[in-house]
Amino acid sequence: MGGRRVAVLLGSVIIALLAGAAISVPLVTSSAPYSMYNNGPRGYSALASMASRIVWGPGLSGVSDKDYVLLVAATKPLGNESLKNLVEWVETGGELIVLDEHGYANRLFDELGLGLRVRDVAVYDVLSNDGSRLDPVAVVRVSGEAIRVVFHTVSLVEVNSSVEVLASTSPLSYADIDGDGYYSFVDRLGPFPLVAMAGHNGSVIVIPDLDVFANKYIGMYNNTGFLKTLLAGRKLAIYAQALNASSNDYLKYRYYSLFRSLGVSSTSLSLYALIVLAVVVVSRYES
Repeated sequence: MGGRRVAVLLGSVIIALLAGAAISVPLVTSSAPYSMYNNGPRGYSALASMASRIVWGPGLSGVSDKDYVLLVAATKPLGNESLKNLVEWVETGGELIVLDEHGYANRLFDELGLGLRVRDVAVYDVLSNDGSRLDPVAVVRVSGEAIRVVFHTVSLVEVNSSVEVLASTSPLSYADIDGDGYYSFVDRLGPFPLVAMAGHNGSVIVIPDLDVFANKYIGMYNNTGFLKTLLAGRKLAIYAQALNASSNDYLKYRYYSLFRSLGVSSTSLSLYALIVLAVVVVSRYES
Protein backbone atom coordinates (compact mmCIF):
# COMPACT_ATOMS: atom_id res chain seq x y z
CA MET A 1 0.00 0.00 0.00
CA GLY A 2 2.87 2.33 0.85
CA GLY A 3 4.45 1.83 -2.56
CA ARG A 4 1.13 2.54 -4.25
CA ARG A 5 0.72 5.78 -2.34
CA VAL A 6 4.23 6.89 -3.31
CA ALA A 7 3.51 6.13 -6.95
CA VAL A 8 0.26 8.10 -6.81
CA LEU A 9 2.02 11.00 -5.12
CA LEU A 10 4.79 11.06 -7.74
CA GLY A 11 2.24 10.85 -10.52
CA SER A 12 0.31 13.72 -9.01
CA VAL A 13 3.46 15.86 -8.82
CA ILE A 14 4.40 15.11 -12.44
CA ILE A 15 0.91 15.90 -13.68
CA ALA A 16 0.84 19.11 -11.64
CA LEU A 17 4.16 20.19 -13.13
CA LEU A 18 2.95 19.43 -16.67
CA ALA A 19 -0.28 21.30 -16.05
CA GLY A 20 1.60 24.25 -14.56
CA ALA A 21 3.95 24.40 -17.54
CA ALA A 22 1.11 24.07 -20.02
CA ILE A 23 -0.71 26.94 -18.36
CA SER A 24 2.18 29.26 -17.47
CA VAL A 25 4.29 29.21 -20.66
CA PRO A 26 1.55 30.68 -22.90
CA LEU A 27 0.81 33.35 -20.29
CA VAL A 28 4.40 34.64 -20.12
CA THR A 29 4.66 37.27 -22.84
CA SER A 30 7.80 38.94 -24.11
CA SER A 31 8.66 42.64 -23.91
CA ALA A 32 11.48 42.43 -26.46
CA PRO A 33 10.96 44.57 -29.59
CA TYR A 34 9.90 42.55 -32.64
CA SER A 35 9.37 39.38 -30.63
CA MET A 36 6.71 37.03 -31.98
CA TYR A 37 5.47 36.69 -28.39
CA ASN A 38 5.31 40.42 -27.65
CA ASN A 39 1.70 41.67 -27.65
CA GLY A 40 2.76 45.30 -27.27
CA PRO A 41 2.95 47.99 -29.99
CA ARG A 42 6.45 46.95 -31.17
CA GLY A 43 5.79 43.22 -31.01
CA TYR A 44 5.21 40.77 -33.85
CA SER A 45 2.47 38.68 -32.23
CA ALA A 46 -0.12 39.74 -34.84
CA LEU A 47 2.32 38.98 -37.65
CA ALA A 48 3.12 35.58 -36.12
CA SER A 49 -0.60 34.79 -35.96
CA MET A 50 -0.74 35.21 -39.75
CA ALA A 51 2.18 32.85 -40.31
CA SER A 52 1.66 29.19 -41.16
CA ARG A 53 5.24 28.29 -40.27
CA ILE A 54 7.94 29.63 -37.96
CA VAL A 55 11.39 28.57 -39.16
CA TRP A 56 14.03 28.46 -36.44
CA GLY A 57 16.73 26.34 -38.08
CA PRO A 58 18.57 24.40 -38.98
CA GLY A 59 17.84 24.77 -42.67
CA LEU A 60 14.50 25.30 -44.37
CA SER A 61 13.33 21.71 -44.57
CA GLY A 62 9.58 21.29 -44.85
CA VAL A 63 9.02 24.77 -46.31
CA SER A 64 8.23 24.66 -50.03
CA ASP A 65 9.15 27.71 -52.09
CA LYS A 66 6.01 27.08 -54.17
CA ASP A 67 3.69 27.29 -51.18
CA TYR A 68 5.42 29.83 -48.93
CA VAL A 69 6.85 33.33 -48.97
CA LEU A 70 9.65 33.70 -46.41
CA LEU A 71 9.75 36.87 -44.29
CA VAL A 72 13.07 37.96 -42.79
CA ALA A 73 13.05 40.71 -40.16
CA ALA A 74 16.75 41.44 -39.74
CA THR A 75 17.08 42.63 -36.15
CA LYS A 76 20.68 41.37 -35.94
CA PRO A 77 23.47 40.66 -38.47
CA LEU A 78 22.75 37.57 -40.54
CA GLY A 79 25.14 34.72 -39.72
CA ASN A 80 26.80 32.38 -42.19
CA GLU A 81 24.17 29.68 -41.74
CA SER A 82 21.36 32.16 -42.39
CA LEU A 83 23.13 33.53 -45.46
CA LYS A 84 23.54 30.03 -46.87
CA ASN A 85 19.89 29.15 -46.19
CA LEU A 86 18.47 32.37 -47.65
CA VAL A 87 20.70 32.45 -50.74
CA GLU A 88 19.74 28.85 -51.49
CA TRP A 89 16.07 29.71 -50.95
CA VAL A 90 16.15 32.51 -53.53
CA GLU A 91 18.37 30.68 -56.03
CA THR A 92 16.01 27.71 -56.08
CA GLY A 93 12.99 29.89 -56.82
CA GLY A 94 11.83 31.09 -53.41
CA GLU A 95 10.62 34.60 -52.65
CA LEU A 96 11.73 36.77 -49.74
CA ILE A 97 10.34 39.77 -47.90
CA VAL A 98 13.20 41.47 -46.05
CA LEU A 99 12.63 44.09 -43.33
CA ASP A 100 15.90 45.83 -42.48
CA GLU A 101 16.64 49.23 -40.92
CA HIS A 102 20.30 48.78 -40.03
CA GLY A 103 21.93 47.10 -43.02
CA TYR A 104 22.06 43.70 -41.31
CA ALA A 105 20.93 42.02 -44.53
CA ASN A 106 23.43 43.80 -46.83
CA ARG A 107 25.63 40.69 -47.01
CA LEU A 108 22.63 38.79 -48.30
CA PHE A 109 21.92 41.47 -50.91
CA ASP A 110 25.57 41.35 -52.01
CA GLU A 111 25.55 37.55 -52.26
CA LEU A 112 22.46 37.72 -54.45
CA GLY A 113 23.80 40.61 -56.54
CA LEU A 114 20.67 42.69 -55.97
CA GLY A 115 22.16 46.15 -56.47
CA LEU A 116 20.87 47.72 -53.29
CA ARG A 117 22.05 48.50 -49.78
CA VAL A 118 20.36 49.65 -46.60
CA ARG A 119 22.15 52.34 -44.62
CA ASP A 120 21.54 52.99 -40.93
CA VAL A 121 20.45 56.55 -41.69
CA ALA A 122 17.00 57.82 -40.68
CA VAL A 123 14.69 59.18 -43.36
CA TYR A 124 12.08 61.78 -42.40
CA ASP A 125 9.08 62.83 -44.48
CA VAL A 126 7.63 66.23 -43.59
CA LEU A 127 4.91 66.17 -46.28
CA SER A 128 3.33 62.74 -46.63
CA ASN A 129 2.99 61.25 -43.16
CA ASP A 130 0.54 60.10 -40.48
CA GLY A 131 1.01 63.13 -38.25
CA SER A 132 4.74 62.69 -37.68
CA ARG A 133 7.72 62.91 -39.99
CA LEU A 134 8.73 59.55 -38.52
CA ASP A 135 5.65 57.90 -40.06
CA PRO A 136 5.72 58.31 -43.84
CA VAL A 137 2.63 57.30 -45.78
CA ALA A 138 2.87 56.14 -49.39
CA VAL A 139 1.00 54.26 -52.08
CA VAL A 140 2.64 50.93 -52.92
CA ARG A 141 2.04 49.81 -56.50
CA VAL A 142 2.37 46.05 -56.68
CA SER A 143 0.59 43.27 -58.61
CA GLY A 144 -1.60 45.82 -60.37
CA GLU A 145 -2.86 47.29 -57.10
CA ALA A 146 -2.32 50.65 -55.41
CA ILE A 147 -2.14 50.09 -51.65
CA ARG A 148 -1.87 52.90 -49.11
CA VAL A 149 0.62 51.96 -46.37
CA VAL A 150 2.06 53.68 -43.31
CA PHE A 151 5.67 53.11 -42.28
CA HIS A 152 7.68 54.03 -39.18
CA THR A 153 11.33 55.08 -38.64
CA VAL A 154 12.46 54.07 -42.11
CA SER A 155 16.09 54.02 -43.22
CA LEU A 156 17.90 55.07 -46.34
CA VAL A 157 18.03 52.53 -49.20
CA GLU A 158 20.47 53.05 -52.04
CA VAL A 159 19.54 51.25 -55.27
CA ASN A 160 20.86 50.95 -58.79
CA SER A 161 18.90 50.94 -62.04
CA SER A 162 18.18 47.17 -61.88
CA VAL A 163 15.97 47.62 -58.80
CA GLU A 164 12.29 48.47 -59.17
CA VAL A 165 11.00 50.95 -56.61
CA LEU A 166 7.37 50.19 -55.68
CA ALA A 167 6.87 53.08 -53.24
CA SER A 168 8.81 56.20 -52.23
CA THR A 169 8.77 59.01 -49.72
CA SER A 170 7.64 62.44 -50.91
CA PRO A 171 10.02 64.99 -52.48
CA LEU A 172 9.90 66.84 -49.16
CA SER A 173 11.68 64.06 -47.31
CA TYR A 174 15.32 63.95 -46.31
CA ALA A 175 17.96 61.48 -45.20
CA ASP A 176 19.50 62.65 -41.93
CA ILE A 177 23.12 62.03 -42.95
CA ASP A 178 24.64 63.87 -39.99
CA GLY A 179 22.24 62.25 -37.54
CA ASP A 180 21.23 65.44 -35.72
CA GLY A 181 17.49 64.91 -36.29
CA TYR A 182 17.06 68.05 -38.39
CA TYR A 183 17.56 69.02 -42.00
CA SER A 184 20.92 70.63 -42.78
CA PHE A 185 23.00 71.26 -45.89
CA VAL A 186 24.81 67.91 -45.57
CA ASP A 187 21.55 65.94 -45.62
CA ARG A 188 20.05 64.51 -48.80
CA LEU A 189 16.63 65.39 -50.17
CA GLY A 190 14.15 62.72 -51.30
CA PRO A 191 12.29 60.94 -52.58
CA PHE A 192 13.71 57.67 -51.20
CA PRO A 193 12.60 54.06 -51.67
CA LEU A 194 10.17 52.62 -49.14
CA VAL A 195 9.58 49.34 -50.96
CA ALA A 196 12.06 47.95 -53.49
CA MET A 197 11.81 44.83 -55.62
CA ALA A 198 14.97 43.13 -56.85
CA GLY A 199 16.32 39.82 -58.02
CA HIS A 200 15.16 37.43 -60.71
CA ASN A 201 11.42 37.96 -61.39
CA GLY A 202 11.23 40.25 -58.36
CA SER A 203 12.05 37.47 -55.94
CA VAL A 204 13.17 39.80 -53.11
CA ILE A 205 11.07 42.60 -51.62
CA VAL A 206 13.08 44.97 -49.40
CA ILE A 207 11.42 47.31 -46.91
CA PRO A 208 13.73 49.53 -44.77
CA ASP A 209 11.35 49.40 -41.82
CA LEU A 210 10.98 46.85 -39.02
CA ASP A 211 7.68 48.33 -37.82
CA VAL A 212 5.54 48.17 -40.94
CA PHE A 213 4.10 44.81 -39.78
CA ALA A 214 4.54 45.37 -36.03
CA ASN A 215 1.40 45.25 -33.86
CA LYS A 216 0.89 49.01 -33.81
CA TYR A 217 1.03 49.44 -37.57
CA ILE A 218 -0.10 46.19 -39.17
CA GLY A 219 -3.74 47.14 -38.64
CA MET A 220 -3.34 50.74 -39.83
CA TYR A 221 -4.17 51.97 -43.34
CA ASN A 222 -3.93 48.84 -45.51
CA ASN A 223 -0.71 47.36 -44.14
CA THR A 224 -2.30 43.93 -43.69
CA GLY A 225 -3.65 44.04 -47.24
CA PHE A 226 -0.17 44.97 -48.45
CA LEU A 227 1.31 41.87 -46.84
CA LYS A 228 -1.45 39.66 -48.25
CA THR A 229 -0.86 41.08 -51.71
CA LEU A 230 2.84 40.22 -51.45
CA LEU A 231 1.90 36.67 -50.46
CA ALA A 232 -0.32 36.36 -53.57
CA GLY A 233 -2.31 33.46 -52.16
CA ARG A 234 0.66 31.65 -50.67
CA LYS A 235 1.35 31.03 -47.00
CA LEU A 236 3.64 33.08 -44.79
CA ALA A 237 6.73 31.62 -43.11
CA ILE A 238 8.79 33.71 -40.66
CA TYR A 239 12.54 33.11 -40.58
CA ALA A 240 13.02 33.43 -36.83
CA GLN A 241 16.81 32.99 -36.91
CA ALA A 242 17.08 36.58 -38.14
CA LEU A 243 15.37 37.87 -35.00
CA ASN A 244 17.35 38.97 -31.98
CA ALA A 245 15.18 36.71 -29.84
CA SER A 246 15.50 35.96 -26.14
CA SER A 247 15.96 32.53 -24.61
CA ASN A 248 12.36 32.75 -23.39
CA ASP A 249 11.19 33.25 -26.98
CA TYR A 250 13.09 30.16 -28.08
CA LEU A 251 11.61 28.16 -25.19
CA LYS A 252 8.10 29.21 -26.19
CA TYR A 253 8.81 28.32 -29.81
CA ARG A 254 9.97 24.83 -28.82
CA TYR A 255 7.01 24.51 -26.46
CA TYR A 256 4.43 25.27 -29.14
CA SER A 257 6.32 23.15 -31.70
CA LEU A 258 6.06 20.17 -29.35
CA PHE A 259 2.30 20.50 -29.08
CA ARG A 260 1.92 20.92 -32.84
CA SER A 261 3.90 17.73 -33.37
CA LEU A 262 1.53 15.97 -30.94
CA GLY A 263 -1.44 17.32 -32.83
CA VAL A 264 -2.91 19.11 -29.80
CA SER A 265 -3.05 22.71 -28.64
CA SER A 266 -1.38 23.83 -25.43
CA THR A 267 -4.80 24.90 -24.11
CA SER A 268 -6.26 21.44 -24.70
CA LEU A 269 -3.31 19.80 -22.97
CA SER A 270 -3.65 22.20 -20.03
CA LEU A 271 -7.31 21.32 -19.57
CA TYR A 272 -6.61 17.61 -19.93
CA ALA A 273 -3.78 17.78 -17.38
CA LEU A 274 -5.97 19.66 -14.90
CA ILE A 275 -8.79 17.15 -15.30
CA VAL A 276 -6.42 14.23 -14.76
CA LEU A 277 -4.91 15.98 -11.75
CA ALA A 278 -8.37 16.54 -10.27
CA VAL A 279 -9.26 12.88 -10.79
CA VAL A 280 -6.01 11.75 -9.13
CA VAL A 281 -6.50 14.07 -6.17
CA VAL A 282 -10.11 12.97 -5.69
CA SER A 283 -9.13 9.32 -5.95
CA ARG A 284 -6.32 9.86 -3.46
CA TYR A 285 -8.70 11.60 -1.06
CA GLU A 286 -11.30 8.83 -1.30
CA SER A 287 -8.67 6.17 -0.71
